[in-house]
Amino acid sequence: MRALITGATGYIGTALARDLCVGEWEVHALLRTSSDPAHLNASVRSIECHRLAESEDGAAVALVEAVRPDCIFHLASRIQGSHAATDIRPMLASNIDLGVELLEGLARINGERQGTPSVLVTAGTYWAQGARGEDAPNSLYAASKRAFEAFLPFYARHCNVPCCSLLLYDVYGPNDPRGKLIPALIDSALAPEGVTLALSPGDQLLDLVYLDDVVRGFVVAAEGLRSGSIDAGRYRLDTGERVSIKTLVSAIGTIAGRSPAVEFGAKPYPPNQIMMPLETGPRLPGWVPAVSLEQGLQILVSADPDASS
Repeated sequence: MRALITGATGYIGTALARDLCVGEWEVHALLRTSSDPAHLNASVRSIECHRLAESEDGAAVALVEAVRPDCIFHLASRIQGSHAATDIRPMLASNIDLGVELLEGLARINGERQGTPSVLVTAGTYWAQGARGEDAPNSLYAASKRAFEAFLPFYARHCNVPCCSLLLYDVYGPNDPRGKLIPALIDSALAPEGVTLALSPGDQLLDLVYLDDVVRGFVVAAEGLRSGSIDAGRYRLDTGERVSIKTLVSAIGTIAGRSPAVEFGAKPYPPNQIMMPLETGPRLPGWVPAVSLEQGLQILVSADPDASS
C-alpha cells in the first residue's frame, strides 16, 4: 500500500506517517517549499518527501499521477482564528485549491487503473458547525475547510474517487509542540514553581480525542473507502464526552496530585468561541475511541519529566 500525506510535518501528520511506516505502507509526503522536514525525518526515516510550490498550477495533479498512491491523507491546511486581507489568497490556495488538485489527480489515475480505486481522506473541523447543526463557520479558515468538502461528492459520484472528511475535535497527546492548553496545564501542575495561566471563564466544552485514536481513524477510513464498507461522506472522530475547561483543570489536578495554577476569567472568550461542539452527522463506522480522557491524561502526566520531581 502506498500513501501520500499532506501536512506530514504537522503534529497529526507526523504521527500518521510513523504509524503507516510501522504498518509497512510505502509513505510519501507532499511538503511546501517552506516546510522544514527535520522533525518529520527524525521521527520517520523511511519516507520520501516531495517539494511543491503552491504557485505552480497543476503541480499537485502531476505529483499524484507520478506517485500513484493508493490513498491520499490530506491533512495540510492553513489554520487561523482570524485573518487579514493578505491572508485570503494563501488560505484559499492551501485549504481549497490544493485539495481539489489532489482529487483531480486521483480521478486521472483511477480512470486508467483496474480494480480498487485510490481514495482520499481529509480532515474537517467542528469550527464550521452552528448551534443547531447548520453550516456556520466561525472563521475564514473554517469556511474554507467547509468549502473544500463541497467538492467531495462531485469527485466521489462522477470521477470514481472514494473520499471522505473526518471531523476533528480537540486532539491531544504526547510531545505536542503546538502550544496547546493540556501540556501547559500539566507543566503548571508538575513544575516546582508553576506559572499561573490566564484563562477564559472556562465554561466552554471540549471533546478531547487522544492522538493515537485520531491516527487510527484515518487508517480505518482509508481501509473502509477502499473496501467499500463505508460510503463517501463526512464523519465525526469524537468521544462524545464533553468536558469544560474547569473540569479539565480539576481532572489534571487529581491525576497530578497538584492543581494547575490558573486564573479563570483573566481573559475574555474569543469573539468566535464555540461553547459546545455538536455531534453533527454519523461517527466514522468501524471506529470507537480506545483511550478515555482519564487514561490519556494519566499517560501524559506519567511521561512528563517533571512528574518524578
